[in-house]
Amino acid sequence: MRFISAAAAIAIFLSSSHVQTISNKSDSDTAIKRIDTLWLVTFVNDEGIEEVAQAKIAGGENVPLIAADNDRLQSIIESGKALAASRKIKLRLVEFSHRSDVGEFSP
Repeated sequence: MRFISAAAAIAIFLSSSHVQTISNKSDSDTAIKRIDTLWLVTFVNDEGIEEVAQAKIAGGENVPLIAADNDRLQSIIESGKALAASRKIKLRLVEFSHRSDVGEFSP
């Protein structure tokens, strides 16, 4: 199990090389569904710094336990429970639900 800082996880999450305009119209087939809620599993390390927990997936890669939809949420809950039990540490499920678009990046 590896951990990354919350700031690093956010930087990775936001470092997309392609940004599209977001439409909130539900009747549009091409509309991008907004991320209004984000969940992540965190851990407070020995230095008292909160970090995002990571789990190894079948391909051998480590992925942060972050979710933006209910299916992935259930997956990170199960992974968090398994990590907490196997490592005998307390993990936290954190929800961010106040969205504020503060900038836009375009080519």
